[in-house]
Amino acid sequence: MSVSVTEYIDSFIVDVNNTINWKYLKSRRVLKKEINDIVFQVDFYSSKFNSTGSRIEIKSECRVWCRKYDKSLTVKSGIADIAFMEDKGCWWDIRDADNRNTVLHSLLQEINAKVIRFTMKMENDFKSGLLNLICDYGFSAYSNSMQYIDETFGREEVLAAANEYMKNMSVSEQKMIGRFMNGENDLVNERNLRYMIDYHLIDTKDQILAGD
Repeated sequence: MSVSVTEYIDSFIVDVNNTINWKYLKSRRVLKKEINDIVFQVDFYSSKFNSTGSRIEIKSECRVWCRKYDKSLTVKSGIADIAFMEDKGCWWDIRDADNRNTVLHSLLQEINAKVIRFTMKMENDFKSGLLNLICDYGFSAYSNSMQYIDETFGREEVLAAANEYMKNMSVSEQKMIGRFMNGENDLVNERNLRYMIDYHLIDTKDQILAGD
């Protein structure tokens, strides 16, 4: 009897979880781990073109979010996004045993390197581990890491984080801030940028000029 695409992918996720031992939400293809109010969520996706016996492709990513900002992963609650196996393309072929084992091995290596090392550190020293995680992955315009650092660890830490963000700010982000300061853009989803402006974490003079 042939195994369905759903069953095949589920068995792959189970093999991943046999190593990391998180909570498996089978109906959503999600592996979860909670540390204090922070949730690590590894999502698995199946290509719409998958078909038993001819094509089985998946992809995966880790999203980190905060339960005090929302009851699920949303724009408001997101703290960091962690991509896996970007050098392998968007979709990973696990149709045959060799490909499946290769993808499984590579994905576990990336989960260990990009996620588990931070969860282990956070379980020993929550503040240090989380700040390390955010410094590596959380400074995107669309995450909510600045607010979390400010409310959890204090103004000194968030000012340092904002300064680090400024060092790596793209030209497009600078122009976005300029447009916002001139009333042309309300930064609806750019939560880190909006928080830094609203709470005076950065000097916006240069950004206003950049938006002209």
